[in-house]
Amino acid sequence: MADNKPLLIPIESIERDFDNFLTPVSNKRIIFSGPFGIGKTYFLDKFFGTRDSKYFSIFLRPVNYSLLSNEDIFKLIKYDIIFQILKEIDVSS
Repeated sequence: MADNKPLLIPIESIERDFDNFLTPVSNKRIIFSGPFGIGKTYFLDKFFGTRDSKYFSIFLRPVNYSLLSNEDIFKLIKYDIIFQILKEIDVSS
């Protein structure tokens, strides 16, 4: 009989290392890069999903912009960043 449990990739030790890397005050910016399909999105979703009170993360998905000119890409990236920020703040007051 087949096991219907989803296959989960263990990332606990990598999460600890990444959290330690982000901890220093001098470490303000990162570039997270790797080959297609290696699990970057999976890792970042899991990592920041459990630390949303500690970090304000903004996710840009390059696949959304791949068929556009550079000028259009920058406009859409700015729109996506503003949209994600506005989703998180209370504009009703």
